[in-house]
Amino acid sequence: PGPLSSPPFATNDPRAPVALSQCDPRIHFALNCGARGCPPIRFYAPDALDAQLDKATKAFCASVQVDQEKGEISMSEIFKWYKDDFTAGDKTVPEWVKPYLSQDKQDALAAMDASSIKVTSEPYDWGLNSR
Repeated sequence: PGPLSSPPFATNDPRAPVALSQCDPRIHFALNCGARGCPPIRFYAPDALDAQLDKATKAFCASVQVDQEKGEISMSEIFKWYKDDFTAGDKTVPEWVKPYLSQDKQDALAAMDASSIKVTSEPYDWGLNSR
């Protein structure tokens, strides 16, 4: 978990006392707004939350595409919108996502020059998820 890039609420906001000071980026793969681009709805148990967040993150990251020849990684716009959450501690987004990728994608990413990886975003599907 990393620090939030800025306080989410003004100090006089009644929500401020309960706001998190640390952000676990995996939360982005557990929240759902009802759009097709969102992660699927799941139920989470307090005693298994860490493992469940890992599982949700791995499932969401299955759509990440790694093109070793082009030196490119393509992923959901969520990674662009919340980049600060994924890059806390001087990590790049590809470094953050790597442990959640399949082994073949991890290997392809590891073989790429980390300083020149091009990160592209897939358009977010705001269509209503009616399934």
